[in-house]
Amino acid sequence: MMYACMARQPIFDQDRSVFGYELLFRSGPENVFCGMDDNLATTALINDTMHVHDLPTLTDRRKCFINITKDILVQETYSFLPPELTVLELLETVEPDRELIQACQKAKSNGYTIALDDYMLEKKFECLLPVIDILKVEFLGLDDEQRAIAAAKSRTHGFQLLAEKVETHADFKQAQNLGYAFFQGFFFCRPEMIQERALPENEQSCMRLIEQLNQPEMNLDQLEEIIRQDLTLSYKLLKYLNSAAFGFRSKIESIKHAMVLLGDRQLRKWASVVALGSIAGRKPSELLVNSLVRARFCEQLADQLGLAARKGDLFMLGMFSILEALLDKPMKDLIAGMPLPEDIVATLTGESSPLSDILEIVLAFEQANWIRFGELVQSHQVEEKTICAAYSEAIVWATELNRQLSQPVPQAEAA
Repeated sequence: MMYACMARQPIFDQDRSVFGYELLFRSGPENVFCGMDDNLATTALINDTMHVHDLPTLTDRRKCFINITKDILVQETYSFLPPELTVLELLETVEPDRELIQACQKAKSNGYTIALDDYMLEKKFECLLPVIDILKVEFLGLDDEQRAIAAAKSRTHGFQLLAEKVETHADFKQAQNLGYAFFQGFFFCRPEMIQERALPENEQSCMRLIEQLNQPEMNLDQLEEIIRQDLTLSYKLLKYLNSAAFGFRSKIESIKHAMVLLGDRQLRKWASVVALGSIAGRKPSELLVNSLVRARFCEQLADQLGLAARKGDLFMLGMFSILEALLDKPMKDLIAGMPLPEDIVATLTGESSPLSDILEIVLAFEQANWIRFGELVQSHQVEEKTICAAYSEAIVWATELNRQLSQPVPQAEAA
């Protein structure tokens, strides 16, 4: 029996804002997508997006890229998906012919966007270039000259280019300069200018707050002073704690009041989230979302892996795992002053620890590395179905939380 299990990967525009997400499917422990019939896999994914996941919520109402086969396109199985949100992504295994071209034209006339996946300058796809909207270029597999040839073809035929498997900022810049419109890959999770960057004052105050939050015995007076010194931070924390997410009966008027009501465990979690949100302001918003998804995902894995007592630690593990990219400094330097548990420090700095597999499960899922994900899940004897549901819930939770954290601070409040 198949069940819903899908990862999503962001697709960025030229400004590093999220244009959409590709949904990547895994049906169950026996499947790594190519290990089963592609038509069955795609049909299951379409069914999941209609009946298991809420597509607009899962993609935050952005474009959704879904791999499809020729049969799915010709038979119009995709028609249950909303055309304004859906990009039909033709697999590189399709054999172009007149029937396929006509099916593309019909889908386009019904409002769907057509993309061709994993393009490597193959001549057999030349007949498809005039009818597609987006060409996904296998950037990692082409040299500089070939990347430029693909750009020239986009000017000839009028489609937009998407550079996929963009793993470095240098590749991102090159694709930008060549006129590529969209970008997919994990370059946005990589730090830039990692050795020299000095932290601005507001980021220093946020890091001081995070360090203080992770002290074995928190000093509420010192915490309050740190938060009060950063007006934006204090405003966001009070606004968030007064939101419906907490449901306190009376309005929280002061930082100290919030600390007493929350207690140590919740204060560590929520104040760290708000501080990280303030740090992330100059970075692509997806970086913060990714951090929050990892945090929530790790937290939910605690019960599955017999670590319920360490939910708070695992939340921090997931959230801090992206700190290097947020602050453009080496992880070992960023956490040097934090009194974190030894196994958290080891995991974050790439050393082996009892928690290493937890972060690796999260990263394997995030990257849709289904082979490694299956190995890890099997070794820990946990149910894939539960983990898949936890990932989807983490996306919804992180998206809503980011929306709240991203609300601008009124000038009168932050002055």
